[in-house]
Amino acid sequence: MSDLTDQGLAEIAAAIASRFEQGFVGVGNGTTAFDQTQTDLTGDSKTRKVCSNVIVSGATVTFSATFEYEDGNISWDEMGVFLESAAGPMLTRKVLAGVGTKSPSQQWVADAVVTFAHGA
Repeated sequence: MSDLTDQGLAEIAAAIASRFEQGFVGVGNGTTAFDQTQTDLTGDSKTRKVCSNVIVSGATVTFSATFEYEDGNISWDEMGVFLESAAGPMLTRKVLAGVGTKSPSQQWVADAVVTFAHGA
């Protein structure tokens, strides 16, 4: 097996960003620990919003979505990046700590940051 170069990681990040450019950031109230076999957020309440911005910087991709006043009014305990508005591949999932509960009087922006790195 060959090792990836820094340039290779940047190319992977760019390819993922391109594939998920019209993707979605989802938030939910699930607190189940991350498992690589998960295919969706684990909470009973969850919602997804289309990415308003996808930024690539080297081997890091930031997916941003705006949750308007009527969207995502739940405890934000988990976040994921998805290819589709319902079902579809889930690229990432993160259990959040201390984000809080969004209310209808608030507009929040969710930034899901994915960094591709050299591994063991």
